Amino acid sequence: MLMKRLLLITGVLMICVLMTGSMLLAPDRVSSTRSAQFGQDTLPTLKPLDTDRDTRAVLDITGRVKEISVSPDGKIWLVTAMGNAYYADSIDAPWEQHPQFAVSREDMDVRVGILERISFFNTDTAIMSGFLSGLFRTTDACRTWQLIKYDDDMWVYDAFIDHSGKAWMGGSSGDLLYSDDQGRTWRKLNSPYDGDSRLRSIYMLNDEVGVIGALENNIDMTSDNWKTHRKIRTPLDQKKYTRPREYSDDRIEKVFLWKDFIVVNQDGHIYYSEQATIVWKTFPVQVVDFELDRSAQELFAVTDDHSVISFTTPSAYRSLCGQKLPETPIDITIVGHALYAVLPGYRVAKVDASGVTCIIPYTVGHQIPEPDIVRRSGSLTWGATGDQIYLHEEGEPWYREASLAFQVADLKLLDDSTGILWDGVGSNYRYTLRDHVPSPYVPPEPLAGFLSSPITSLTIDAGSRGCAGGVESRVDYRRTTQHSLACTAYTVHGFEDDIPRAFVHAIEGDQLAAILTTMSNNPAAMPTLPELAITEQDVEAYNALVHERKSIKGEDLFHPRKMEMEFYLAIPRMLDTLDKSTIEHVLQQREKWSSTTSNWFSMVLSNANGDTLRISRQYYVVAQPWSLPWQVHFNGGHFNSCSIELSRFVASAVPDDFHGNEVFSNARMIMAIADYLYDRNQPD
Repeated sequence: MLMKRLLLITGVLMICVLMTGSMLLAPDRVSSTRSAQFGQDTLPTLKPLDTDRDTRAVLDITGRVKEISVSPDGKIWLVTAMGNAYYADSIDAPWEQHPQFAVSREDMDVRVGILERISFFNTDTAIMSGFLSGLFRTTDACRTWQLIKYDDDMWVYDAFIDHSGKAWMGGSSGDLLYSDDQGRTWRKLNSPYDGDSRLRSIYMLNDEVGVIGALENNIDMTSDNWKTHRKIRTPLDQKKYTRPREYSDDRIEKVFLWKDFIVVNQDGHIYYSEQATIVWKTFPVQVVDFELDRSAQELFAVTDDHSVISFTTPSAYRSLCGQKLPETPIDITIVGHALYAVLPGYRVAKVDASGVTCIIPYTVGHQIPEPDIVRRSGSLTWGATGDQIYLHEEGEPWYREASLAFQVADLKLLDDSTGILWDGVGSNYRYTLRDHVPSPYVPPEPLAGFLSSPITSLTIDAGSRGCAGGVESRVDYRRTTQHSLACTAYTVHGFEDDIPRAFVHAIEGDQLAAILTTMSNNPAAMPTLPELAITEQDVEAYNALVHERKSIKGEDLFHPRKMEMEFYLAIPRMLDTLDKSTIEHVLQQREKWSSTTSNWFSMVLSNANGDTLRISRQYYVVAQPWSLPWQVHFNGGHFNSCSIELSRFVASAVPDDFHGNEVFSNARMIMAIADYLYDRNQPD
């Protein structure tokens, strides 16, 4: 139990540290007078801007947004973990930041100002909850707020509002609080949970009948407003899904009562059951989130292909409008028979019978600030911040050229009207002011300029850095002969000391240049299974990794609780039968974990002309085998390379005790393939 609590605390800390982090953004094109309408096509295609230049600034939403809140009259709110609140009067209205809504700091006594939701009793009266010393309450349509204290210091995970004026609230302490006067006063009910299980979700069918869910595989129901309660079997109890390889607390993310049914999201798996007899079943389509239209008693759902559908029974459903959301929402809510969603990147969507409207929160309160990336070419200046492309002429304010389907990590101009956009993940796009459409772009021979002159130096650096400090290994090579570079220094940087170490070694500059030439001639090349050259020793090392992981027995956060040994040990015999795309899928997987600690493996090369080439790989927790793909940066351009030959060269150029050197291993490649195949074969 202590281990579980520590992991929960770690998860909270990771969320808090990352709550201001940026995310990939959804496709959108918003003109100066109307919002974008999304249909079936969610590729990064754009609409031309209106004649007038769009000088609206993107609203700077500071802090993590967990939920979307909508008042009965359609006013949309986003509140954040940094204690900020933002709103728009409707889906197509400009956004504003709410002024200071609390009383003075001295009176407020807010321990941690993490805001997560506004729950509306009616248009005028609402409560705002999260991680506070109480909650905030308004009776004048969110213009002013009063701090309401109650006998609990929990982080509120869910609040259920009955529009007759009753409310139920629960969270990290496991307590269940109840108000019958629109949130003015609160008292504790008889909750079956505590600080270990934690109350995650609440739904009340009426004043007496309801259901709640928690961590540790818990669902409970009541018929007397929690004077008594009874536990019901969960989907995990009925073995409806296999627990994930990674750590899981078997949480109930969401649970609703709908007509004669219970609907649940347990650990991302969504099921329904009749209330009278608990037998969990899947819906006829793959559902990733759901919310109830209480007035119509229809269950709205978002599917895995981002469609929005409405169920009248578990087997009868219809498309709400025939259009799709651009991506999976962070959160959804239902008001006025319309689904509202907040999307990654904090775009906001409204879905009703007329279609899907998706907007970027723009504000007219101030001009567009200077973009994060600025590139000048002739008379025109380009800029980029996030997924926004801006233009600027001397003496004029910045104006919006485009809103893209991806974030721009770097920008290189070929001329006044053409730019190359790098998404920071692995793709380049060519964008011109003639057609206003980004198109995939593979740079032709991107390293030709660097390779026109001999390599004179190479520095290889790898390390790990976090809150407690860091460690780093570094080896430096300098050209000593026409064809060779010799190691001139090997240093290990510890938490406090720099420790020089002996390492006598030389590398062939011509060999390295040949590898880089191959990469430059075919930047998108993927290694094949024969190129991995897996040996019997590799298989033996892989089998040792399997047994090592099995011995962990679920105590490691980043490895499976259970390993199907027969499956994993059979993988080496299956390698020759794999599809050619398997290795590509393995190497293109995105890391699932985030952390306050970052890890890296990098190279800096110089040539006789004084040019610098940078090649690196960064990750949080789990390194890809052979440190692939590498990110390559030269002369303002970027591309990804999965050159196994470069990785082998690096492995041969560093000492055996070099930090992170263990990633250069076919055994780890086989393990990555095994994990990919295992995950792919698991039922949803």
